[in-house]
Amino acid sequence: MKILLKVFLYIFFICTFILLLKSMFLTSYPDFRNYYFNPQMAFKGLNPYIGGKNLYTATTYPPFSFILFSPFSLMNFEFAGKLITILSISLLIASLVFIFKTGEMKIKSYVFLLVSGLVFLYFPVKFTLGMGQINIFVLFFLTLFLYFLKLKKILLSGFFLALSFLTKLFPILVFPYLLYKRKYKLLAFSIFVILIVSGLSFILIPKEINFFFYQKILPSLLSSWHSDYYNQSISGFLSRSISNSQARSILRDIFVLFVIVSSVLILAKSKLKNMNFEAGYLVIITLLIDGFSWQHHFTWLILPFIFTLFLLIKTKQSKFPYALLFISYFLTAINFRSPSSLHVLLQSHVFFGALLLWILDSILILRTSVEAAKRFPKRSNRGL
Repeated sequence: MKILLKVFLYIFFICTFILLLKSMFLTSYPDFRNYYFNPQMAFKGLNPYIGGKNLYTATTYPPFSFILFSPFSLMNFEFAGKLITILSISLLIASLVFIFKTGEMKIKSYVFLLVSGLVFLYFPVKFTLGMGQINIFVLFFLTLFLYFLKLKKILLSGFFLALSFLTKLFPILVFPYLLYKRKYKLLAFSIFVILIVSGLSFILIPKEINFFFYQKILPSLLSSWHSDYYNQSISGFLSRSISNSQARSILRDIFVLFVIVSSVLILAKSKLKNMNFEAGYLVIITLLIDGFSWQHHFTWLILPFIFTLFLLIKTKQSKFPYALLFISYFLTAINFRSPSSLHVLLQSHVFFGALLLWILDSILILRTSVEAAKRFPKRSNRGL
């Protein structure tokens, strides 16, 4: 039986990986056009935030990200597009390896083969590759942030956290979390790197372009209401469900406030001593409450999915949490090519999958904390 399982998992891993490799043979990577041409335009004094003939859409990336993308713009466009795809696939596999190392799980195991195959099938990953997005770079940076944090290599950990933020302004909630955890050195170094690169953007890129981002683009990112199917945040869900703008705004504020306050209270009670799991928890929250979380952004859910699985395995949970985890994965992993034909609720399946994962992780934190309190009750002050 074990031999059959091993053979099946190896076949599953190989077949899903081959399917993933199809992205290398695409003829166009639409979003990559922005990464490629943004630096060229900005360094010439042209404003990519108002669009351009070579851009897929007007860009929304911060000016300092153009510095990180600039090496690609020095290459041939077609070659650079293939290169970023190859790098993304390579970094995806590297991320899985480092996630397993960080979680102290065996790489040479059935679990690794199964998890890898499910990641290769995950639509946000395929969407990222097909669009020429760089979400897997962010995933890799976050993975290394946690890996080096585990090894207590604070400067390296802070450096990769800074790279993640500089690439996509993600994940913002980790910074106050580190402050709460008193990781002052890590936090300070990460912010220092961000400030250095931000300062370079004002030196290398015209200040008018920098100011345009902070005055026009950033406020619009915080208050946007994209109703596209691919926006799977709370704002996207409400935009598709409710036509009244005032009611929408009130409900979004209530949801955001509820999720943030309850998450803070839950983390404050946490006895897990597991920053990997808690960092993944913050990733879920960020995607839920963001103004717009495109479907390819949910590539970052790979972190909380895997660390939740690790927690279930190590704490020997019943089958029910595993079932909830799989339902959450399924809802976020699928994609509908004709979403307009679906009921409005079904069009937000990724949002509901992420919400289910947040609920599951919240329960696991509270349950584990209660069990820890029972095993290690507080000492009585009597007789002192």
